[in-house]
Amino acid sequence: GGVVGSAFATAVAAVLVRTMHPTVAGGDSGELMGAACELGVAHPPGYPLFTMLSWLGTQVIPVGSPGYRLNCVSVLFAVLAAYFHFGAVLRWHLGLVKRGSAHCDDTDVIWRGSAWVALISSGMMAFCPLIW
Repeated sequence: GGVVGSAFATAVAAVLVRTMHPTVAGGDSGELMGAACELGVAHPPGYPLFTMLSWLGTQVIPVGSPGYRLNCVSVLFAVLAAYFHFGAVLRWHLGLVKRGSAHCDDTDVIWRGSAWVALISSGMMAFCPLIW
């Protein structure tokens, strides 16, 4: 699962970096970016972990505007979420199939089927409009 999950995360990262907004997008992004750049507090609930990690991202990423750097941090969060979602769904589905199918002894077939379920599920999560 590690190789497939890493390949999936790399593909998600490539798509999200290629399609991310280069500066400040609409909605709350300007307020959240301002809070992250200044280590301030956005509107309640304030998102303190996001603010601190995003501020750190602006210090670590050496290129681009603050908006670009913060969007890179958001891409990193989305890729990590997709990677861990893939792993969780893969483990869940493998456990579900192993418990429910005494007639299939081919572990390779079971693993491939579970990997497809995890890829489809995680792909839908990674590219849903709220994340993407």
